[in-house]
Amino acid sequence: MTEAEVANPPVPPPNPSSEQIDPIALWRMAHQSNELFEHATSRAEAAAASARERDEEARKLGEELEKREKQLTAQRDAQRQIQREVEESKQSLARRERHIVEEEGKLKEREIAAEAGFLQQHRQVLVKLEEEAKALAKQISDHHLGYLASLKDYEASIRQIRDRELAGLEEQRREFEAQKLELGRLKREAEWARQDAEEIKANWVSRVEARVQEAVTDRDARLQSALETCRELAQRISRYEQAESLAAGKTREELVAELRDAQEQKAKLVAELSRKPGDQQVARLANLERERETLSEEISTLRQRNQALELQLGKLSIGIAEMQNLRDQKLAWESREAALRMCTEDLRKELGELVDKSKAQHVFPSLIGMDSDAELQTAPEATLDGAPFLRELVEQVRHRIAGEKLFYREKDIRAFLAGLAASRLHLLQGISGTGKTSLPLAFARAIGARSSLIEVQSGWRDRNDLLGYYNAFERRFYESEFLQALYRAQQPRHQSLPYFIVLDEMNLSHPEHYFADFLSALEQKPANQRISLLTSKVDGAPRLLEEARWLRIPENVWFIGTANHDETTKDFAPKTYDRAHVMEFPRHPEGFAVRRLSSPHSVTMNALQSAFANAKLARQKEAKAVSDLLEKGLKEDLARLGLGWGNRLDRQIDSFVPVIIEAGGNPGEAADHIIATKLLRKLSGRFDLSASQLRDFQGQLKKAWARFDEGNPPEKCEELLNKEIKRLSGGTA
Repeated sequence: MTEAEVANPPVPPPNPSSEQIDPIALWRMAHQSNELFEHATSRAEAAAASARERDEEARKLGEELEKREKQLTAQRDAQRQIQREVEESKQSLARRERHIVEEEGKLKEREIAAEAGFLQQHRQVLVKLEEEAKALAKQISDHHLGYLASLKDYEASIRQIRDRELAGLEEQRREFEAQKLELGRLKREAEWARQDAEEIKANWVSRVEARVQEAVTDRDARLQSALETCRELAQRISRYEQAESLAAGKTREELVAELRDAQEQKAKLVAELSRKPGDQQVARLANLERERETLSEEISTLRQRNQALELQLGKLSIGIAEMQNLRDQKLAWESREAALRMCTEDLRKELGELVDKSKAQHVFPSLIGMDSDAELQTAPEATLDGAPFLRELVEQVRHRIAGEKLFYREKDIRAFLAGLAASRLHLLQGISGTGKTSLPLAFARAIGARSSLIEVQSGWRDRNDLLGYYNAFERRFYESEFLQALYRAQQPRHQSLPYFIVLDEMNLSHPEHYFADFLSALEQKPANQRISLLTSKVDGAPRLLEEARWLRIPENVWFIGTANHDETTKDFAPKTYDRAHVMEFPRHPEGFAVRRLSSPHSVTMNALQSAFANAKLARQKEAKAVSDLLEKGLKEDLARLGLGWGNRLDRQIDSFVPVIIEAGGNPGEAADHIIATKLLRKLSGRFDLSASQLRDFQGQLKKAWARFDEGNPPEKCEELLNKEIKRLSGGTA
């Protein structure tokens, strides 16, 4: 449909007579009115699309602003890098000062050596020392003066830069404030213009819709009128037929002539009617066209103003970002200046304090204090030197611990005691509150042994977190609680007694990292079990440090680690499990009647080791039976599950099984503990096996156990296998 047709739609004549109405012309007029309505609708949709395009342009502008912000972030990172370089230069200056202090210390040592030397070389050495002292003093003075001069130059340059930047920033701030006010005014005008445009658009759309509705209503009325006219024409035809029947007396030529005259007159009237539109419709269409042109001009003007405002807004945004960047740079320079000034003063104070401390303190103050402690240098009294009966020892320990309201099963006390014979490293596992930490501490009190509790932290990463570390600048070793406990265990007061170092919540961090040196050293022969504390010898080392830098791991020390398993802890590595004696604690230990016992005599290391050795000699046959159960009865079945063992497990069996039996247990109890904690434990979390494979192994285990110790079934193995079968079968046993 053309613009001319839209501007000048056909309008029927006002109040036409029935003879002037043409149905075809009326249909054409209705069709054109419908096209006019569709055209108006498409124009409204085009206006909406234009609005969406403006929104898209605004979104792109926002993305551009985000990019600028990222660039600013990169610039800030570059400034931080500059600050780090300044810190490194400060550290370099500190190292130089430390070197000078060390040189001064060496010089004083040489002075002391000169005073205690031979009288023949005293004068020559003294002259040389004085010359070196003067040269060194001059070097220190020159270095100090140079440092102060460079510091003054740096402060002066900082002040100049700050003054220039403050002046420029103040001027830019005033310009920014003026631009900010202008931007606010332009934003308000843009918002008013946008609201006016939306209001005009809404009014225009509503007016067009109203006019289209009027045209549709008018079209329906004309169609209804045309139908009525058709009915009248039908009536007239019937009347003509009646008239024809009445005009039977006229001739044919007369009737044809009358009909021709009537048709010519009708044609003239219809032609005149089609050429003559209604005045009201013409006026209405003219008004609509004028309004359309006015609205088009207003929309074009508003679009131009909107583009100009968006350009101005972009320029102002760039100015704001640059102003913010300059402000950040100013704040950064001020903070750097203050930080450098504070750091300089702190370094001066710290340097003086550290120099004073290094002159007055020992490298190992706590350990040396133990060497001079009279109580630690005295051997304990009332000790039990003879080998105790292990069955009686388990009973006494259990009741003494129960006197402290701590109840443990007899088999758990027996397993802990046998674990002391099998390994120097224990892992006690179970849910919180089952007495994992309390057992080794209470056991030590019950046999008169010694213990220390070390709380492991989640941030431990290496041996320095466990043992402490040496500060070469301060010439001091920061001794941890663990190191002090390990050294205390070697003092005469404790060296003849068992000593338990309890690492509470050992798996908060990876033991394979911070405890790695001990895992390796405990695998060596007792004579080679030692830990390096320093890379070279130091003067004034503690008495028990071998070669002034090695600390021996005493044979009377056991490391007892407790472990919870939740989202805050780490899993133990297989090598840690293989080296350790592992125990799982029950959820609800049962109470029992407690017997009152007299105060115990301390069980010495010699007595405990003698009891273990006697049990090993007396129960070699039972230990061999457990080894045969694994080697001959279950080896192939365990291999199908991917489980195997080495010489370390054989040695642990030879030490663990005899103590279990001598302490009142049986071979089935010992074998059940060994197989469950050393082999079947490795099935946990595996998905390369099926539930049917575990059921098959369970059947083979029962057959082998019936030949081995039918009266004492493998409860721990059965519990662990049932748990894994349930897991692999989706929750059904």
